[in-house]
This record gives sequence, C-alpha cells and structure tokens, in this order.
Amino acid sequence: MKTPIYMIFAYLFLIVFGTAALAVVFMVFQACTMLVSGESLFFFSAPLFWAGILESFPVCVIATSLFVPLYVVRHPETALVPTFAVYLALSFLSWGVLLPLSASFMTKNQQAIEEMEEKKFGLPSVGYFREVSGSIDYFTAVRPILDSEDGRKRASADGISIAKTDAQANGKTETFSKREIFANNSSLTNFSDVIIERTLKMPTVVWMIVFASQHLKAQAFQAISGGIISWVCFASLGAALFSVFLLRGLSTYKLSNCIIVTFSYLSIIAFNVSYFELPIFASFRDSGSNLGSISSFVAEPPLVAVNIAVFLVFTIWGILSSMFNGNRRSEF
Repeated sequence: MKTPIYMIFAYLFLIVFGTAALAVVFMVFQACTMLVSGESLFFFSAPLFWAGILESFPVCVIATSLFVPLYVVRHPETALVPTFAVYLALSFLSWGVLLPLSASFMTKNQQAIEEMEEKKFGLPSVGYFREVSGSIDYFTAVRPILDSEDGRKRASADGISIAKTDAQANGKTETFSKREIFANNSSLTNFSDVIIERTLKMPTVVWMIVFASQHLKAQAFQAISGGIISWVCFASLGAALFSVFLLRGLSTYKLSNCIIVTFSYLSIIAFNVSYFELPIFASFRDSGSNLGSISSFVAEPPLVAVNIAVFLVFTIWGILSSMFNGNRRSEF
C-alpha cells in the first residue's frame, strides 16, 4: 500500500509546489517583459505572483495525469486495485472539483485578473543600439511626454538611425531630434525593449507548451460557461489522460514505460489542441453537425468520441497487460 499513499503525496506536491514554482517563473517573466535595458529588475510583485498562481494552478492539475503515472513507474505497486482506485479518486478530484472551480473562478474574475496582468511598459533607455523597423536606432536623449491623449506612454527622443538595406547594417545614417517614440514599439507585442525580447525569446518547445496551455484554458472557460454537460464533454480529455496511467506496465523496462506514458500523454494533448487549430481537422470537426440531436446535446461530438475511444482502448490494453505481465519487473 506504500505506492498509493505516496502517490497522494506526489499529487499534492506537484499541485502545491508546482503551482508556486510556476507562479514565480510567470512573475519574473512578466516583469522582464516590462523591463528596459539599463534598469534594475524588481524581484517580487504581489499582483503578478497571484496572477501566476491562477494561471499555473490548472496547468499543474492537468500535469498530474503525466507525472503521477511516471512516479508509479519509478515505484511500481504489485496490487493493481488500490493503485487504480487512488488514481481514479485523484483524477475525479482534478476534473470534477479542482479544474471546474478554477475555471469558474477565473471566468467570473477575468477582468480583475487582466488588471493584475496589465503591463506597464517602460520607455526605451539611452545608450543602447536597437534594431527595429528595418533600422538600427541609438537614442541620446529621451524626454517623456506627460499629456498623452490616448493613454499610451510616449516620449520625444534624440538620436541616430542607421537604415538597413538588404539586411546589411551599412545603410544611410540619419540624425534625428524630437522623434516621438512609444513605450511599446509597434513591432513588439509583449516586451518594452527589443533587446530584452531577443534575450528572453521562448524556445519553440516552451512556446508550444504555453500555446497548448492557453488553448486548453480557453476551452475550459467556454466549457464551464456552457453548463455541466458542456464541462463533462470537455472532461473527456481528462478521461483520455487518465487511461495513460494504465500504460505504465506495458514493458518490463521502466525507461520504456516512461517513454510510452509520456508519448501517449503528449499525443492526446496535441490532438485535442490540433483539433481546433489545424485546417486538416476541419472536415472531421464539421462532421459533428451532421449528427442531428446529438450535436445539440454534446459539445464537439467527434472530439469527445475520440477521447472516449482512447480511454477504452488504453484501459483495456493496460488491464490485459497487467493481468499477463504483472509479475515481470525490471530495475531499468
């Protein structure tokens, strides 16, 4: 019974400490987006940290569908029933209680959360070369303009602009004075300073994780607003992810089981995100409208059908594998 008990502690550890750690990362990253070269970075912001907790909590809850099975792979339990029962209870806690509460809270307080995350961009500092809009600019003086009509922070700047021609930095040089500049350049989306943006630009893998989490968050908001049935349809994703747990013992090698569990988890997430984003699934998605009354009762019937099919296949496959291979273990 040690593994089921420890599995509960692993679940709580991931949610509590994982949420706190991601909230710190969120806070620091958001602070960096408002940072300007030459200025000091503030290390703590209560509003950003609280916003980070709200953003990170559902991500950590969903991530338990991956990391708890990996913990069980590392610490196998001979008895299937107690382990399965505990993980079933934890999954219901995640998708039946924690995620609905989190989605409902964030939906009702969306405006307050957006205000906490609102960026206060800083004006570009002097003494740095910045490549923007096809030129390299160097500011020698920046004078803030206080009477801004549209609310945007702006300034009057003096400096030098080096035009770029055919991606070469030896174009025409222009000296300017009293040029109007803004705190958030039009070529930037999330950063005050292009220098900071290039330094902290997300790697592709991290960007994909953030994109998937933002997409799932949007779907959760829509589902919780549609009522219980709509949420149950969205929770079919949770059922598919739950079934990944039963694949933990397909191989006699722990490393192989980790790869199988991780690949299956990521594949399910990728399909649920791609279903809405990729044009290749457009006809498959539209096929749900031909199901008559079912399409008005079930949200996204094709996606729900696939998630349930994955749940059934992985569950049956995992149970049969445990019955026939339960006694074979490996330390690798």
